[in-house]
Amino acid sequence: MAEKKKSLGMFEIVYILMLALLLIVSVIYMGKPRVGIINLALAAQDLGVTPLIEADVSQWREIASGDLKKVNAEYQAISKAMKAEFDAATSNEQKIELKKQMNSMSREYSARILKIKGGVQQHQQRILLTFRKRLNPFITQVARKRKLWIVLDNSARLVYSTKQVDITDAVVGEAQDLFDKQDSLLDADEVLTPEDLPAEVSDAGEKE
Repeated sequence: MAEKKKSLGMFEIVYILMLALLLIVSVIYMGKPRVGIINLALAAQDLGVTPLIEADVSQWREIASGDLKKVNAEYQAISKAMKAEFDAATSNEQKIELKKQMNSMSREYSARILKIKGGVQQHQQRILLTFRKRLNPFITQVARKRKLWIVLDNSARLVYSTKQVDITDAVVGEAQDLFDKQDSLLDADEVLTPEDLPAEVSDAGEKE
């Protein structure tokens, strides 16, 4: 039994030594890991995407704001009418039924409000997703040229690296031509259709 424990201990030691040797060989022959850093926010600004996003999202917020006011006014009017009906009810059964209807209506309007607000956030997220998808090939291109092991967005808050390379300017230089020619902030598969939008946003778009 003692011999079995001893042999197991030897195996672990050999395994650790092999890992250590592999690490040393990797460092000697492959060099120290090279980490690429890219500032996506700065890249978006330099490529002229940031002001386009801000203008687009601002327009969506204006539409959503109008929709929210319309929904709120509609809710207040219906709520006032139902409250008057509740006050005029002469039986507990009527009051209970009206109370249920009022609660149901309140949940319905709350859901509509959340959908309108969420629509703006989802639209902005789709734009950012499209931007990163379009930029990724250029990040890969620059990373391969510079033989980087990994590329991180600077928001990842890397504290220390032996070899850290900022590739933001290089990526912007490679991608500038593509972004100068872009005719939409969204790829075709990211564009919302009227069916995807809250009813209030869809109606507002048709009125313009």
